[in-house]
Amino acid sequence: MGCNDKPGEYEPKTAFFDGISIEDLENPVPDDPVKHPSHYTSQVPGIECKDVIGYFPGHVAAAMKYLWRHQSKGRPIEDLRKAIEFIGFEIERLSREEKRDGSSDSDG
Repeated sequence: MGCNDKPGEYEPKTAFFDGISIEDLENPVPDDPVKHPSHYTSQVPGIECKDVIGYFPGHVAAAMKYLWRHQSKGRPIEDLRKAIEFIGFEIERLSREEKRDGSSDSDG
């Protein structure tokens, strides 16, 4: 089911994300070290990291980038630590926003 589909409306050729179809998954992106580096295209054939993280805010997108590639660049622990760092940045940003707006997170 696509991100915006309602239950029961699945079509086999619908997009998972806007502009990404089943056909895209069947035709992997060729490696290009500048435009399409393999560490961002090899995790899910036909989908590049940038096509997914564009739907998320800055720090969350950065964390997802490191999670996406952590097994592809030879430094998995370093990339996982970087993802944690960016998640921390997002938590700090949201905490500052909550304080400014006078709201609070019931989980923390």
